[in-house]
Amino acid sequence: MENEEVRTTLSRLFIAADEKEWKTIEELLDRKTYFDYSSFTSEAPSFKTPAEVIQSFKRILPGFDMSHHQIGNFIINASPVNASAICYLTARYFLKNDSGQNIWTVIGSYEFELRKENDYWKITKLIFNLKFTDGNEALLRMAIERALYK
Repeated sequence: MENEEVRTTLSRLFIAADEKEWKTIEELLDRKTYFDYSSFTSEAPSFKTPAEVIQSFKRILPGFDMSHHQIGNFIINASPVNASAICYLTARYFLKNDSGQNIWTVIGSYEFELRKENDYWKITKLIFNLKFTDGNEALLRMAIERALYK
């Protein structure tokens, strides 16, 4: 039962990111979450509040016309109060632009730790491990610029 609850929590995180449902993301994160995207960005790993994590997402995701995060290949180890999980990620980002190269794909994996609080799982650790990207990498820069005005 715990494994399925953890899988659902992680799925909700990525669906909320795609739908830009910031309140849902806030509810899924612990008061301080260890956040590490250093394999993908120049930002050093650190503990972040939900508001800080959401701000990181808001600097990029609203700049795309669409994003789609597909996760799978879960390995979950859960007890009644703590859990660890890994999963694979294929993320596709769409941004219509003059080049006609509108898609950028990011492939990697995530490592998570969670704890149960009041019958709900909270994400306490989130590490992204980049494997590779494909497509128009300039879309990231374009999305960041567009997100400034949204």
